[in-house]
Amino acid sequence: MAMAEFQQHVEQTKARGLKIELEGIPQENAKSRVETQIKITVRLITEDTGERATCWSHLSLPELLVSREKFRHQWQKRALGHPTDAGKMPLSPQHVVHLEAGIFCASDPTRKVETCLGCIRREYKRSLRRKDAAVLRSGAPSTCTTPGQSRPGSPVFGDSPLSCGRLTGTMEADWDEQRIALEKQRIVIFNCSDILDFSKGEVTLPTRVTCYCRHHNEKEGFCICLTLRDSQGNVLARHVSPPIMITDDHKSTKFKTDRKTTRSKPEYDRQGDGNAVYANHALA
Repeated sequence: MAMAEFQQHVEQTKARGLKIELEGIPQENAKSRVETQIKITVRLITEDTGERATCWSHLSLPELLVSREKFRHQWQKRALGHPTDAGKMPLSPQHVVHLEAGIFCASDPTRKVETCLGCIRREYKRSLRRKDAAVLRSGAPSTCTTPGQSRPGSPVFGDSPLSCGRLTGTMEADWDEQRIALEKQRIVIFNCSDILDFSKGEVTLPTRVTCYCRHHNEKEGFCICLTLRDSQGNVLARHVSPPIMITDDHKSTKFKTDRKTTRSKPEYDRQGDGNAVYANHALA
């Protein structure tokens, strides 16, 4: 499709109105834990007929909110000729929509939530358990080490212990104030590449919320706010999820739903390194 034809298609689609349709979070009584990855499907549809908007070929995530170093810097890796995990890359920036994500309290939508220091410390210890960290402790060089290698407009995130240097095992020694400030923003993270195929108008994001509701005295739960923008920064659509209680209640690790089903496995299984992995069924 020629660029002029593509732009015409985009403008026609925008004129129909766009909205985000979200799947993977129940409307009521949703509950999860900081270790649990939630499969959230984000679908961009037209307001008039509910048809999927397929103008854009790819969706971009903020590098700051991508869980691991190997999933970041896909634009930069392509420029250097390295193979990427994202498959075929977009033809141009105009073919990409950009997703923004944040958390606020359901009881007070004006309260934006950041990760508390205690949970940041837990995430640091979690990073020490990763195989990537074991390689770094041995002194092996990383593939992306400088902030300048991030795509333009992205937050500086090149100085993480998952991208350079040796780890000492002490958060205060490895992470300075700037890094702690960035970690506070990582209240919601995605365990996937920062460039994803969006040619069908939808994408599934393995998502994890990294702080507990009780750490913010929140009784109703956290809401995830998702915003899609085009390459010019214009808002295409915005959506707020139903509240999710992020709890450390070990007896209630499933999302509760009104539908009664019998399942032979829990919503997630735990590996020896503490990371959550999906069972064969999806969250309802």
